Parts: sequence; C-alpha cells; structure tokens
Amino acid sequence: MPTPEALHDEIRAFEQHYGYDAAYLHDLLDRSPAAFEVFLSARQMSSFRQALPADAYYTAAVTVMQRLDCGACLQLNLRMAIEQGVARELLDTLLDHPEDLPPVLSAVRQVALDVHQQRQPREEIVRTVEDAYGAAAYGELALCVTGTAMYPTLKRALRKEAACAIGRPEF
Repeated sequence: MPTPEALHDEIRAFEQHYGYDAAYLHDLLDRSPAAFEVFLSARQMSSFRQALPADAYYTAAVTVMQRLDCGACLQLNLRMAIEQGVARELLDTLLDHPEDLPPVLSAVRQVALDVHQQRQPREEIVRTVEDAYGAAAYGELALCVTGTAMYPTLKRALRKEAACAIGRPEF
C-alpha cells in the first residue's frame, strides 16, 4: 500500500479534479490507514461496471445520492457521468423530470429507489433491466446501488455530514 502521504496526495488530486470535499477520506486515513485500505478494497464494488451501460449506472448512482440526501456526492456523480459520456440532457431529465426517463432507465431508477426504501425490486422491474442489458448488468446494478451508498454513509459516520449540503448541482 502507498504511504499515507501519497494517499493524501491522491485524495487531494481527486478533490481538485472534481471540485469535491473528501475531508472524510483524509479523516479515515488519518484515523486508521488499515481501515482506509479496507475502504479502498470496498470502493471497487461501487465502481465495477462491464455490462451495465454508463447511462444506467449513473441513473442508479445519482438516484442513490438523491435518496440519501448527499448533495456533494450527487454533484460528484453528475460530473463523473459527464466524463463517462452520459448526455447532460439525460441527467437534467433525471434530476428534474424523472417521470420522462426512457422505460429501461426508469426501471433502473426504480431499483435504486426500492432498495433504498427497504423494498425488494418487483420482478417486472428486474425483468425490464435484464431484458435490456442482461443478467450480468443487473448484478452490476445491484453492486452500484449497494456500493454507492457507502460514501454518504461513511461521511455521516465520520461526522462530516456538513459536506453533504449544497444547492443546485453544477455539472
């Protein structure tokens, strides 16, 4: 594992690139480099994507951030989505008029909402996603809605919730 100072440098570069306050990551690293190493391993879960298209992945990730009320993480995911080629118009629709999403992305959004409202997604919703993208993509969607929740949850656990509050996201 790199030295703590090298890891702090990586975090600072990430913060600068995305305009994101990652004080909670610096805090975790300062408290326990071993815990931070475990976090780095877990991070792979939230970013794994091979079969799931970027627009579906970020529809889920943005929905999770909206549901968990973390504005900074929401903005980060919007910026990352743009970097991955997701259309700005789609993201605007997701934020302002989610009822106008294409049916498969509406199903993706519903999976994220169901999971974060402690409900099992309905079979027809799962089928819509699997018919469009395949079973492997649905497995990746499950990892996305589980793993992306880690960030605002960790932020709150480390008492850095103030960083969650922002106004209208800029992306």
